[in-house]
Amino acid sequence: MRRFLVIGLCFWNTVHICAQSADAFVLHTGSFENKKVAQFFGKDDRSFASPEERSVFLRERMLDLAGDGYLTAAWDTLKDSGDTLYIQVETGEQVFWAGLDLTDVDKNVLRAAGIKENTFEQKVFRYDVLVGMFRRMLRYAEDNGYPFAQVQLQHIVWSDTSIHATMFWDKGPLITFDTILVKGDLNISANYLEQYTGIHSGEIYNETLLREVDDRLRALTFARLTKNTQVIFSGDRAKVVFWLDEKKASRFDFIIGVLPNNEITGRLIITGDATLGLQNVFGAGESVYMHFSKLESTSKEFIAKATYPYLPGLALGLDGSFSLYLKDSTFLERNANFGLLYSFIGNNYVKAFAHVYASSILSVDTAYILAYKDLPAQLDVSETGYGLQWNTEHLDYRYNPRRGFAWNVSGSVGTRTILENAVIASLQDPLDPAFDFTSLYDSTDKQVLSIRYAYDLRYYIPWPAHAAILLQMRGASMIHDQILENELFRIGGNMLLRGFDERAIPVSTYHIFTTEFHYILSQNGYASLFFDGGYTLNASDGNTDAIFPFGFGAGINFETKAGVFGVQYALGGTQQTPVALRSAKVHFGYVNYF
Repeated sequence: MRRFLVIGLCFWNTVHICAQSADAFVLHTGSFENKKVAQFFGKDDRSFASPEERSVFLRERMLDLAGDGYLTAAWDTLKDSGDTLYIQVETGEQVFWAGLDLTDVDKNVLRAAGIKENTFEQKVFRYDVLVGMFRRMLRYAEDNGYPFAQVQLQHIVWSDTSIHATMFWDKGPLITFDTILVKGDLNISANYLEQYTGIHSGEIYNETLLREVDDRLRALTFARLTKNTQVIFSGDRAKVVFWLDEKKASRFDFIIGVLPNNEITGRLIITGDATLGLQNVFGAGESVYMHFSKLESTSKEFIAKATYPYLPGLALGLDGSFSLYLKDSTFLERNANFGLLYSFIGNNYVKAFAHVYASSILSVDTAYILAYKDLPAQLDVSETGYGLQWNTEHLDYRYNPRRGFAWNVSGSVGTRTILENAVIASLQDPLDPAFDFTSLYDSTDKQVLSIRYAYDLRYYIPWPAHAAILLQMRGASMIHDQILENELFRIGGNMLLRGFDERAIPVSTYHIFTTEFHYILSQNGYASLFFDGGYTLNASDGNTDAIFPFGFGAGINFETKAGVFGVQYALGGTQQTPVALRSAKVHFGYVNYF
């Protein structure tokens, strides 16, 4: 809301130019002794496509002169010969400020607008500077509870070359926000809307929040803004009305993978992933995510995540996740992550978190230990760490973007501990009964500093004819001494490094670059060609040999009334393993939004 009054100043004469019928319309201004006028008008003769265009040019130049202090500048017609207009410009005297009395203006307002007492003394009178100053003053007032503030010049004394005036400032009544009213079928709590928009009942009025609020509301994945936000003033209160309808954001999807010639079994393997993601089910902006994967015949994974974006009365939320990974009968891995979330607009947030990791050996190779008096490559471990995560999304459409970028980066520092295994500790060697197998742990660093980081960077470049190019980098690394086999990352498959068996590549560090061409078929459908290339390192047992896997292929996701169906075909290889058609990986998928 903005109202201000400025004393009317006549800067130029009213002009009338008759239309001419010619191919070109010329404005002839002659030569100017005043360099400032010559600068504004440029060359002596200027051609225009129409009389209207010529008129606009003249008006703009006269405004430029007035803005530079030539308040009485005007022009006269010397001759009009049809397609050529000859004019003469009289600038008059340049006007300077003799002074501007700011006595009655709040000092905080002047400070916010960058105005000092001597700002205008002996300075050229510039209309745009004056208007800019008024706007800054009003912006400050609007953002501090006074949307009806007024500013104007009074007691103007104007001579040929100077002007003196007094600034009048009326801030108007103090306005505070009333309740937020939602019009539409969206079920959302008042606490969520207040924290997300920054508009709190009882707090002073802030115009900047209202200017930005529609963009913030459009960024919600579960809401549709049907009308621009309205503000209703009543007395000293301002009620804010949001027009919001529910939008389908929850999803269920599954993927079936057909993997011939599995590296472990040597035969065809069917894998499966199922994911359920729920958004704003309870009207608090919360999200719940559950994922189950069947990898090899006896390997399984379960992941659960939940986010509660805003605690009551706070701009902070909670975020947590828990995962289980069972590697056949070899080991069981548990990972928990709990964090304090600070959310920005859309899906942008910063999170401080603590994570707890544990890997327990289920099957111990006692024969190896007895024979070699050495610990196996897999041991019981636990890790506790603390870190930060930063997520940003600026995409034109979250589920099938054509332009924009997104990133998610995280890092943590903690302590990794090797735990004694009860089976190993209880072993007895018949040939050496006195040997204490717990002493094998003395050769290990039981507690070490552990550093982890992970990142996912995406950039979408729009391409003509409904297409886009995706450039993506993903990576992670664990950095500590004596990395064990059972604590490695496991990559490969449909989600990361296509063309390989699901979770078939154990690594301690990986960096995967993806380039992918999308031809957009519908809102949620596209055809694609892709290439994944990576750098991987498995540092367990001191290994330092890097592997450079790559995968490529094509896919299509097509949208129907029943959901989005997809199929993807991928081939993969390394510098040691050439690409083999008989090892192609095929994935079939389905996504339903509700």
